Amino acid sequence: MIPASLRKLLAIGSGAGFEITGARGSESLRIAAVRVRPSGARVLGGFTIEDFQHQPAAAWGADYAAFLGKLGLRHVAATVVLPRHEVIVRQLALPGISGKDLAGAVRFQMDSLHPYSEEDVLSSWTRLQDSSTVLVAIVRAEVIQRYATLFAEAGMKIAGFTCSAAVTYSALRLFGGKPSGEVLAYETVGNTVEIYGESPSKPLFSAAFELEPERAMALAAAELRFEGADKGRVVGPGFDMPFARAK
Repeated sequence: MIPASLRKLLAIGSGAGFEITGARGSESLRIAAVRVRPSGARVLGGFTIEDFQHQPAAAWGADYAAFLGKLGLRHVAATVVLPRHEVIVRQLALPGISGKDLAGAVRFQMDSLHPYSEEDVLSSWTRLQDSSTVLVAIVRAEVIQRYATLFAEAGMKIAGFTCSAAVTYSALRLFGGKPSGEVLAYETVGNTVEIYGESPSKPLFSAAFELEPERAMALAAAELRFEGADKGRVVGPGFDMPFARAK
């Protein structure tokens, strides 16, 4: 693990990312390119392809290639943020377990975290910083294969797949710091409200509700054990935690 004091100095590079978002069956593809320096991150540009799965892949793939070409980033491979409705996000409290024992402990509990057969899922996990909590993300293998095939048809280079909870958690610590106090943020996608939060009593909270934003935020604030939704902050994306097949 890279010490927090060195992370800011090592934050140098440029990359691209996709976020798949929107109602199931009519998702949009948000594309962004970012340049990171120790002084901060800067969005170089971006665009959105609406209902991209029902558009010709070759056409929007060509648009993406032209976009990267203008920025001198044709060589980069993008990380894909999967839609929240495709990902099961779980947390495991594993105090006193580390190293190879930690991997074994996660595998031991994996079957209890999802309703699918072992052969049908891909998963990834990471221990949250300064915590005994392990964040686990699970997705059906068919979902990854479907998107990987689609992006290959479009001629897009893909580095890996991740989820919004891991992206946000990583972004908040990109330059070696950590959020102070409490974090509570939401995004409305169709009739669903996706929530991300952190608090001293819960290192990470991720959920999606089919509720009005105010009601969803109130439920999340109660789960995080703090009052109101105006105490925290959330910053732009960083990418982490690629999926790997469960073993």
